[in-house]
Amino acid sequence: MQQNSIDVMEDTVAFLRDKVTAIDNAGADLAKRVHSLDDAAASTHAKLLQLRATVDSRDSDYHSTFQGLALGQQQLKGTLADHQQALAKHQDVTANSANIKETRPNYFESGAVAELQWKTGDVTSRVDTHDRRLDVVDADVAGISTRQQDAAHVVASLDTRLDMLANQHVKAQNLHLKLDAAVSGMDKELRRRLDDAEKAFDGLNLDCATFRRQVGEAQWAQGETNKMVEVECKELARSVHAVHGETIAAISNRLSDLRSTSTAQFERHTQINLQELKKMLDGLQHVELNDSEAVDKQLNALALSIAQIDLKQEHFRHKVMILVLIHEIHRLD
Repeated sequence: MQQNSIDVMEDTVAFLRDKVTAIDNAGADLAKRVHSLDDAAASTHAKLLQLRATVDSRDSDYHSTFQGLALGQQQLKGTLADHQQALAKHQDVTANSANIKETRPNYFESGAVAELQWKTGDVTSRVDTHDRRLDVVDADVAGISTRQQDAAHVVASLDTRLDMLANQHVKAQNLHLKLDAAVSGMDKELRRRLDDAEKAFDGLNLDCATFRRQVGEAQWAQGETNKMVEVECKELARSVHAVHGETIAAISNRLSDLRSTSTAQFERHTQINLQELKKMLDGLQHVELNDSEAVDKQLNALALSIAQIDLKQEHFRHKVMILVLIHEIHRLD
């Protein structure tokens, strides 16, 4: 019983130690996962910040380029308007002076008009080029706006994920704190139980030592008792053997006496029975043979007496046989 209790206590202590080790391993794994989650969140946040800085820089560059192109377009439009206004004035002057001209043309004015038209065409082509460049820039700006909106959605999604990660990090920290508190409490409880188990184990060891000492004393006492019992049994056997011999002798003497007594009693009973039979026969001689009822009565009485005598003789014979058998049994013993 005590060995079973000791085995149960040892199994309990081993189970508790394995449980503490498993909890420590689980806490270490959770700490590693939280640390890796923190590293991943920090890396993602850094990448998002870098992406936001890149988007802001490109947005500023495209905005500056767009403003420069818009300013150049306005300047070109102003120059074109000035040239068109000068051309209109020159055409008015040319139309007014056409009425005064006679036969000789004004080659100087024709060259100025051609040069002015060439400049106007050049400005127009430059304006068209700037318009095309502005269209390209507008398309790029639209693409950048779309990409910026997509990036804004991605940033918003990443911000949401960062918030979720931050919440999960807070929850993980709270869970880690709770787990640390639970592990600490469980460690204290397990240490207390281990101390109690060690105290109980020491008590069991003390009880086991006491029990072993008592068992040794009991075995020694049992051995001494067995020796004493063996001596007493030998003395008792010797006494029984002596008493048995005396008893057998007494029984033999008693049986011899009973045999002689039985023989005498048997002879006496036989004489008595013969006397009774003789009396019955004498009684039959005095009965008249003509009186059948009296004869039957005497015969019945005689038969009854003979049966009783026979029964007594048989009973006496059985008794003698039993005594003889007892004598033979004791003689064989």
